[in-house]
Amino acid sequence: MSIYGFAKVIKQQLKSFGYKIILLDFEEIFMNVQMVDGIIVKATMDTEKFMAKLMDLNVPVITVGRHNLSYGAHVLRVNDYHQLPQALFCLNDISAIGALKACKDLSIDDMPTVSELLSLSTIRHPINELAEAASKLMIESIESDGQRLDPVEQVFPTELMVRRTS
Repeated sequence: MSIYGFAKVIKQQLKSFGYKIILLDFEEIFMNVQMVDGIIVKATMDTEKFMAKLMDLNVPVITVGRHNLSYGAHVLRVNDYHQLPQALFCLNDISAIGALKACKDLSIDDMPTVSELLSLSTIRHPINELAEAASKLMIESIESDGQRLDPVEQVFPTELMVRRTS
């Protein structure tokens, strides 16, 4: 499921409680903070530099993923340390194809056939569960009568989807 699928699940969950979701980039958040009751942000290296400023906005902040520093935001993430890798893990199929090509260029491994590329093993992230948890936590945070909730960290399991390239 993509970020749009994630947003769709959050939209459905929040809509049932009378809330709306809007997608904003960081500059838009800071320009429209009066329209925002809470913020859900994907934790990346780019978002890391904005976290302290987001926490100063006095609205609930939920990060999906892991930031390197503790900001006092709620954190929802997958257990990406559960499976100890004995292989290369890639962000998506395109990255995997590039990694496989690099392995071939370095004579580390043979380049698999196209049929094998269509059956890449992958790690399934529980996007629906993350989105549902983010929605629930956001509603609890907004409806806490202005009292800031203690930061929550929830860790969700991943699932290895074994296919032909394993």
